[in-house]
Amino acid sequence: MKKIINRLAAKDGVSYPFVVCIVLVLLIITLGVCEIIRINIISANIRNKFQAVIISETTDNYVNMYQPLRDGYAGSHKTPVPAGSRAH
Repeated sequence: MKKIINRLAAKDGVSYPFVVCIVLVLLIITLGVCEIIRINIISANIRNKFQAVIISETTDNYVNMYQPLRDGYAGSHKTPVPAGSRAH
């Protein structure tokens, strides 16, 4: 650690490439973290939209499902059998 500090404190220009490397490494790490955060935000939005679509479609399809059973007395309603035919 003392060698690194001595190199950074040197006045003969040896520290310039070392500082450039440190800045580039920190920049790459920061960009990687920002990209991970961006991907998490996008995936959360996609998940929320997908859940909203599933809930909407399920609600719309439920309206069409078992419609006769929800129409008042239609659940216990029997279709009249015409005279002269057999009841199955």
